[in-house]
Amino acid sequence: MNSLKDYLEEDMECEELLECISGSSDLDKEIYFLVLEKDDGLDVDEIADEVNRERSTAHRAVKRLKENGFIEQEKINQEGGGYRYIYHAVEPDKVAEKMQNN
Repeated sequence: MNSLKDYLEEDMECEELLECISGSSDLDKEIYFLVLEKDDGLDVDEIADEVNRERSTAHRAVKRLKENGFIEQEKINQEGGGYRYIYHAVEPDKVAEKMQNN
């Protein structure tokens, strides 16, 4: 079995990093690559609709991805008050670099 250091020294694809670093599920991977495709980002409701899951399930996956540095959260103020969070994927090369530095 390879150590984390061994994995990080290899030329890894982003999907492999998702799996070995965060123990990500298939849903986490699906959401990461979905958000990666969207330049303007997505909110949790949009993510849930796209992956055909309940909002709470999508929110838990987004939270894991955010905690592990795969996505970033942006707070957007709404006209008339209130706000919503939009999520943007961190570019795969930046994720890999961050993981290697850690």
